[in-house]
Amino acid sequence: MQQERRKRALGRIQYTLRFLNVSLICAIVFIILAFYALGKLVTDSQYSMVWRINLIIFQLSFTAVIFALLIGMFLLLHRSLGAMPRIEEILDRVLKGDSSLRVTIRKEDIMHSFVEKLNKVLDQLEQKNKK
Repeated sequence: MQQERRKRALGRIQYTLRFLNVSLICAIVFIILAFYALGKLVTDSQYSMVWRINLIIFQLSFTAVIFALLIGMFLLLHRSLGAMPRIEEILDRVLKGDSSLRVTIRKEDIMHSFVEKLNKVLDQLEQKNKK
């Protein structure tokens, strides 16, 4: 049961993070094209050595910034959307009649206040069902 649940969650996360995969591929293609253009430009003999070195440093810095942004996007998506499969599974089980369940997520997740409110709603639903 636990393994089956993990497989479903991983499948949902894969579709959720598709945007990140496309962004990463686009960034890699752009960086490869930029390095190709830089190689063509640097091999041209009319520029001084200092200018060439500065251009290479600029290109490497640009590449580092792109990868830092992509890593930041991944962490943001992971912290904001990573709990969604668990929330969805709990809600499915609540719809089937088990109102004693509560959603638990990591303390670092962005959706922490949402989950607290959702758990309060589930508490009220359980109180209503007991009456």
